[in-house]
Amino acid sequence: MIIKGMDSEQLKAAAQLSDRTFRDKDQSSMADAFPSIFSGAFGCSLGCYEENELISFMGLVPQHIAIGPAKLPLMSLGSVCTAEEHRGKGTASLLLQEAFSHMDEAGVSLLYVSGDRQLYMRNGCRYFGDVSTYTLQPDDVKSQPGETPPYKIREASAADLLAVQSIYEAGVVRYRRSIYETGVLLKAQALATIYKLRQSLVVAELDGEVAAYGVLALPGTQASSHKPFVVEYGGDAAAIFALLKGSLDQFSLESLSIAVPWQDAELHGILTGIKREDGKNEGTVRIRNPRQLWKQLAPYLLERDEEAFSGMLLENAPSEDDQAWAATLHMRGEAVRLSRDELTALLFDPEPHIPSMSEEQLVWAGRLLPVPLPYSATLNYV
Repeated sequence: MIIKGMDSEQLKAAAQLSDRTFRDKDQSSMADAFPSIFSGAFGCSLGCYEENELISFMGLVPQHIAIGPAKLPLMSLGSVCTAEEHRGKGTASLLLQEAFSHMDEAGVSLLYVSGDRQLYMRNGCRYFGDVSTYTLQPDDVKSQPGETPPYKIREASAADLLAVQSIYEAGVVRYRRSIYETGVLLKAQALATIYKLRQSLVVAELDGEVAAYGVLALPGTQASSHKPFVVEYGGDAAAIFALLKGSLDQFSLESLSIAVPWQDAELHGILTGIKREDGKNEGTVRIRNPRQLWKQLAPYLLERDEEAFSGMLLENAPSEDDQAWAATLHMRGEAVRLSRDELTALLFDPEPHIPSMSEEQLVWAGRLLPVPLPYSATLNYV
């Protein structure tokens, strides 16, 4: 078997393999839904070949995350598939190790994975972050207290894209992407097509200006068992709520769900009383190089608490593959060994369970942590 990066021509075969694995005749091709993987623009995606035949594939996409002033390199992994007759040979595991090597070479410390298969958990991927999914129904929003300004809720036109992009770029925690990328991803409709829904870009307008936007996955012409949901949102929290309420009425929806990460405190407050389900961010995350990640997060951590940052340092464990000892946290003259579970929870969970740390140490670490990460199942989903 040979594992190698793939060019645009080779990715055509990868798209065909992915279509056989994940799509049916009523869905668009994976090549259309996930252009960041299959366009060949990056050359990061990996194929496993046997006798010149592609038998296994792993999509790998380089991205940047903005976390306040920090620009964090990220790799996103998805569309992992193996030809049915070649399953059970360990090809996906080989591809994952090659992906880790590519991350090391590229200086990337964080990997988003679109799944939680045992393959990923066995190789250090973990659930991360807290996300609450609210499900709004017409009767719920009618009973919400307080008056709402007279927002105009409408489907967006091409003339709104610049305003939508400006709102998106004003987000403190987000994927970094250009207006061109936003346009491409809106056209691709990746998440909506997975569930056989149609996608619509909706805006909330106040006094002639766009105050919020929502990318909605709505019932379309295809039969779907999946309920409508918000793919991505941005803008003023009150305007977002108005958009949700208006969309229920405008599209005659029985319900509309929205996933809100823990850091969006104002929106959580407005949605108080709405039916919700608490969970984790979509998929899993893998921290590849803790020391490098800490350095890349430094601009955000310094802005949050310079004194606390000067007294804390994250160092790599001697072995990158040691699950029981993933990193050492140096804090005020003390050294704490962290397991893979503890490291991920400490960095990204609002209420981490860290048996290795005392209550006093957790309070001190709380001056810097957790680090907010964007919800992964948005337009940038891989």
